Amino acid sequence: MRILLHTILFLILAGAVIAPAAAQEAPDPVDDMWSPGVKQVDVEIKYPFFFNPDNMDNDEVNQELNRALAGPVDQLRDFAGWEEESSGASLYLDFAIMRHTDAFLSIAYNGSIMHFGTAHPVNPMFGVTVDLGTGRAYSLKDMFQPGCDVKKQLLAGLQKYTAANDAMLLGPIEDFEMDPDDPWVRPGFYLTDHVFVLFFQEYVFTPHVYGPLVAEIPYANLKGCLKDTFMPGAGE
Repeated sequence: MRILLHTILFLILAGAVIAPAAAQEAPDPVDDMWSPGVKQVDVEIKYPFFFNPDNMDNDEVNQELNRALAGPVDQLRDFAGWEEESSGASLYLDFAIMRHTDAFLSIAYNGSIMHFGTAHPVNPMFGVTVDLGTGRAYSLKDMFQPGCDVKKQLLAGLQKYTAANDAMLLGPIEDFEMDPDDPWVRPGFYLTDHVFVLFFQEYVFTPHVYGPLVAEIPYANLKGCLKDTFMPGAGE
């Protein structure tokens, strides 16, 4: 992680953001998960908090930015059906800073949801890329030049990646939508120093045993379509 002189990045552990159920008893054995009784709910959630001294006179920008960075916490809760602690799901969330420039910050999050009585957890991913000047999170379409056929560009990258990596597909990737109503089906993204990463949750195109479909698309393949701000070397 690179810390710019004019920007300080604080990382905080927010493990107590969602407290476990008030009653604390040892969890039942695995073979007794369906029986009545108190179940242990475990929560470990980490997300970044960002403070930009350049925006000290405009606290709204810092607030907007940190709302965006904390967004995956709410998404994880929604995916888990977590309206209250008694929902019976243990939650985990961690993150990594993938790219940090003068203009934007891109972060990848890995989560896990485990409901009582299920054979295995579900492991959602999230990506957040934010404009450091406005605090606003970019949508997938925001990343590309007006007039560019974004789906065509991304589909070409997906096809090359899945073919080269022998991806275990449940259905044709040509069916993907840029902005479907269902947030689980909606493609996510983040940026690294070397590639544009497009991903889909498990079960959208890949089974649980494969995990989410995470396609690395070289920036050279998106040249002329991806906005210059996000190309390598811009504001690094």
